[in-house]
Amino acid sequence: MEFKKGSEYTRDQIHTLYFQKPVPKKVTGNWLTGYVRIEEELIVFMNIDVPGKTGHDFDNRYDPSEKRIVWYGKPDSHTEQPMIQELINGEIKPHFFARWDNNDPFVYLGIGKTISFEDDH
Repeated sequence: MEFKKGSEYTRDQIHTLYFQKPVPKKVTGNWLTGYVRIEEELIVFMNIDVPGKTGHDFDNRYDPSEKRIVWYGKPDSHTEQPMIQELINGEIKPHFFARWDNNDPFVYLGIGKTISFEDDH
């Protein structure tokens, strides 16, 4: 999927681009909790300097001058999980969307690549 860096997107808009309809009201699963895989792409919704609506407050960061993201996966995620291994190995394409206020849409930061990783949170 093609997204425009620096543009704002809601979850519904992103879902509609893939599935021609907004996020369903029921059985939304991963669409509301951090990240969702669609075939060989990973859509990452990250909050920066604000807890998510689920109450989780990760130390996600973005440095626009270096275009560097520090991102924390979901609770209980770890590097032995197949999807995380695929992410580390560059087998899936992660699209990063960030917001600094829960009431705002997400800003598309771009496609990421793994530079380093660790299991600790």
